[in-house]
Amino acid sequence: MSELPGWEPGNYQEPASPYGNGPLLVKLAGIFNLIMAGLDAIYGLLLIGLSVLLVVMGRAPAGGAEMFRGASGEQLKPEEARIMAMVYGGMAVLALAVAVVKLIAGIKLLRRSHGAWGWGLTAGIVGCVQIWCSLFCILPLGVGIYTIIAMSMETTRRYLASARAESGQDLAGM
Repeated sequence: MSELPGWEPGNYQEPASPYGNGPLLVKLAGIFNLIMAGLDAIYGLLLIGLSVLLVVMGRAPAGGAEMFRGASGEQLKPEEARIMAMVYGGMAVLALAVAVVKLIAGIKLLRRSHGAWGWGLTAGIVGCVQIWCSLFCILPLGVGIYTIIAMSMETTRRYLASARAESGQDLAGM
């Protein structure tokens, strides 16, 4: 085997970052939270549509079309429709509120702007307690756990703090 001139074992690696894997963790947490914000927003809008449909079903005439009847052939009562619409409307408001939090967190993490660590941690906690489930119940929980773990690592905190130091902001808030 011939040796290549100037080749030494290990010189093909990039120099180590002073922040370890912090930049990658922050980028992935930001991307994951943006994806979940989109899924939560879609889920919230679907729930709003369902809520409106339930209100319309509750106002249908007693001899209404077959599409407004339940499986037993019984007409949906206006009180029942109103209660169901309020429940789904409440879930829609919660889903859209969580989507806003995750959107802000994802943008702040990707830009490494002021408050990125706090917003990231908030998005992780909110993702873990999202009991009304997004489109897939396990995804918000997984993204929330990942975000909490990523925000808790020292390399991530140093990386986000370095962005504040570079921009001249006070580090005392970290």
